[in-house]
Amino acid sequence: MDFDISNHPNQQFKVILNIEGFPNGCQNSVQFDSLPEEAGPDESPSEEVEIEGPTLDKPDSPPSPTNRSSIIGTCSQEVVEGTTAYFAAHVSDVEPAAKPVYRWTVSRGKIKRGQGTPSIEVDTTDLGGNPVLATAQVEGLNTRLRVSCATMIKRIPSAYKLYEISNQSLDEESKQLLRFALRLSIGLEERAFIVAIGKRGQAAGRLRERAEGARDYLVNLCGVDPARIVGISIGFGKEEALQLWVVQTGAAPPESPMKIR
Repeated sequence: MDFDISNHPNQQFKVILNIEGFPNGCQNSVQFDSLPEEAGPDESPSEEVEIEGPTLDKPDSPPSPTNRSSIIGTCSQEVVEGTTAYFAAHVSDVEPAAKPVYRWTVSRGKIKRGQGTPSIEVDTTDLGGNPVLATAQVEGLNTRLRVSCATMIKRIPSAYKLYEISNQSLDEESKQLLRFALRLSIGLEERAFIVAIGKRGQAAGRLRERAEGARDYLVNLCGVDPARIVGISIGFGKEEALQLWVVQTGAAPPESPMKIR
């Protein structure tokens, strides 16, 4: 900076430069002294003039770096088997000229539609009791992104025949009943249904006795809670048989024994 001192001959000048923006405790000013040309080293000036220079502001901070894109995934916590599971990837801070490219993969099941887009639909047929993990990889941005989301596929309750005992000795029948009891002890959400099948013309009372005998064996000898056996029934077919059914919680027992075979 320049100062005009032509109107102040033979005078000493003190210039103080103040700089703002420094943290507290730091020196924010500096002083410059100037002696007149005629003054010797031992001479003192007759008058002192103080001139303050302009205040200098702290330089602007450098611009912050460009925001990087980020991603989150969303999906249902649980869906029923056979229904559609939906998954989506939400990207934020996308540059105006960017063209995101979505690539989806799933741990099981099939992608019905949506590949290459921010959301997909997954077929859950026959996936009951299993989770589906969907992963989206997004390219074409200022950084490569990846996100995953998992949905549990809830099994549809059903009733199904686990064992059928026909033309077997009492010893083999006892072993099958024991296996059935063990299964009930593991599947706490399952119940038992017993059906005795006889030949046409056979006395219904005898068939019921066989079904009740199997129930008593499960309760008295295998320790099955009577409440876990939801019913017994009889039916007729070509051969005698004892059917042991598993009925999952929420499912209906076999409607008609005549339709079982």
